[in-house]
Amino acid sequence: MAKCIKRAGIVFFVVVLSLLITLGFVLAVSKKDNGSLYDNTASSEIALDNEETYDFELNGNTTQIATQWKAAITAALLPENSGKTIKVNLLSNWIAAKTAEGSTSFGVDDEELAFSNGAIFVPENADIELHLNGKVINRNLVTAVANGYVIGVSGKLTITGNAEGLADAKKTFKEVPSLIGKTNNIGKITGGKNTTTGGGVYVGIGGELNVKGGMILENSANTGGGGIYGVFAKVNFYDGIVTDNKTNIFGGGIDCLGCELNIYDGIFANNYAAEHGGGVSSEGKRQTDDSTFVGSFNMYGGSISYNRQLYGGLAIYGIVAEIFGGEITYNQGWGAGSGITIWNGASVQFHDGLVSNNVSEYYAGNVSSVEYCGGGILFGNSSKLVMDGGEISNNAIKGFLEGQMVIGGGIGVYSNSVGLSLLGGVIKNNRVEDAGSKVSLAGGVGFKPGVNCPFTMGGNIQIYDNKINDLPSDLRLDAGRKITITTPFTQTAHIGIKLAENYGTGTFTTGYGAGNTNPSEFFFSNDGARLATLNGSEVSFENTVESEIYDYIYFENGKRNNYKDNNLTHAVNDYAKSKQVNGGKLILGNILPNTSVNTFIQNINFDRTKVKLYDSNNKLIYDKGNSVTGVDSSLYDKKLELAVGTGWRLETYTASGAKIEEFRLSVLGDSNGDGRISASDVTYIREIANDTALYNSLNAEIKLASLIINKGKVTSADSEIVLNVIAQKLTIDLFY
Repeated sequence: MAKCIKRAGIVFFVVVLSLLITLGFVLAVSKKDNGSLYDNTASSEIALDNEETYDFELNGNTTQIATQWKAAITAALLPENSGKTIKVNLLSNWIAAKTAEGSTSFGVDDEELAFSNGAIFVPENADIELHLNGKVINRNLVTAVANGYVIGVSGKLTITGNAEGLADAKKTFKEVPSLIGKTNNIGKITGGKNTTTGGGVYVGIGGELNVKGGMILENSANTGGGGIYGVFAKVNFYDGIVTDNKTNIFGGGIDCLGCELNIYDGIFANNYAAEHGGGVSSEGKRQTDDSTFVGSFNMYGGSISYNRQLYGGLAIYGIVAEIFGGEITYNQGWGAGSGITIWNGASVQFHDGLVSNNVSEYYAGNVSSVEYCGGGILFGNSSKLVMDGGEISNNAIKGFLEGQMVIGGGIGVYSNSVGLSLLGGVIKNNRVEDAGSKVSLAGGVGFKPGVNCPFTMGGNIQIYDNKINDLPSDLRLDAGRKITITTPFTQTAHIGIKLAENYGTGTFTTGYGAGNTNPSEFFFSNDGARLATLNGSEVSFENTVESEIYDYIYFENGKRNNYKDNNLTHAVNDYAKSKQVNGGKLILGNILPNTSVNTFIQNINFDRTKVKLYDSNNKLIYDKGNSVTGVDSSLYDKKLELAVGTGWRLETYTASGAKIEEFRLSVLGDSNGDGRISASDVTYIREIANDTALYNSLNAEIKLASLIINKGKVTSADSEIVLNVIAQKLTIDLFY
């Protein structure tokens, strides 16, 4: 980017010193800095403790500011100032002048120490802090030129700005994100247009850039880094704004190649990349002097939002990356992975932060591929992703081509990879939409069929409420793909599973039995009434009880409640509820009095050869269709002699004979458990109504059977209703 720094000789030093004295620019230093060449404390006021002091102030026209900048750079290179930061304050807008060659220039420096190819320059061994002070630095280019960046850095540059202006910009961003660039008092770096890399700030090999404020606005670069470009450098973004910058390939806002890139706060918004990383792109490449370092990326906070690109508001290629916080939101792509694209051997750990409301859209005439993958995160090409926290939510990937397969609204794995590990965090409310071809896969997390990607899970991972064309589809497993459980699940784990149609009836886990118990605590099926059960030591789905007539009911806050009115679905989202109510029991209700055994079994949609029924005295009544000692099978059709009653127990079994679930039955009005409503029920309900201790001692199924009008307690009115049912003046189903 620039010539190697030439050591200034004695003659050069004297000339510079004479120039400084003639122009009256004095380097302000602390009284404690006894080794400093300049000391003007005798003729200047001592700054208050809370006031910032500057070594140089840039003021005047372009020529005057250029002279002052060159003086600051010269001072920064003095041996006695080695290791010291030279602070520079901008008091006037600095606009590059037009040149005869059709370019622009901030100043001329034959040594290329203060200026290089018309750009402002911070050379090797110089340490500069530039305070924008609400002013504008404008390269003033109309068309792109070679080396058309605003500032070049081979040394160390820290950019600061007004806190008030930054606060105003962030307030605008929250209210109207597209207007963030209109903030006027923040301090701006703008007008760079480069035919290669780096539009706003170019950080060369060994350079260091620290951004703590200000705005990098409306710059462009052809191949990479519309706002900022770094190559084998260190870039720390502590705060500030990067907005409305453009590039044709990598990193509309910022692009780093083989760099150490750290984002602590700030906003990367409304930038554009024709291909990779609309907001931020960090790519790996090996330095010649360090064969092991390919680049790193760490994000602790800030926002990468409202950028546009083909792949990734954040693109991570071939580097080691960790995300500890921040937001990657509302990015829009016409490729895949509009939130984050992880590719080309990258290794990423996602600990915390939000990837949300990113949208990838495809349509005829835009791109022609018939397979697309990853709305929130696109992942593949020998990469590795570990998620142990954070949230991936409300992302979408849309396809509009006939027969198009769209995969993974939250995370999509498109090609062979080192591994995907989901150990924590939440993946929810993501969606896939297609042209109605019904060939798309995985609203939440999905794999292109046949892709080789070791897949592990554990911890507190939650994957739920994801959809394809409004149908549930959380974690989709193609045929032959299993989940390897590496760590025990915690109580908050909640994972919806969508098995491929050709998956088969076998298990879908390996290693589950080590440290995990009831799988229905963690897994639920996206395919209707199926329950996660242990099959040996692994997990498979078995059918569960479902009915269009009966409903699951529960006792809560003194009242009888049912699933249908409370948007609960058994084996999907009721596990926690079932532990909190009914004393841990599942209770099936809405059963009419005088319901025969056969009628009941017909209405639970379960293979009768895999169910058992016990009465309220724990006597076996029905045994998988086999004869039962002491029970006349002809009674199974009798609704008076052998009606199912309150307190009866239903058990379901697998084909191998393993018990799946156990349910209790509750028949409204049947308080004594004989399956009928009679005078004895009237008497017992009156007794319950008048004896609080007795009522409190009852099990949940009897309480539920006695709460007829359901006003929070059993009253004499409940017994009167039962009496009217017996007299056939009312029907009990009016009170379900």
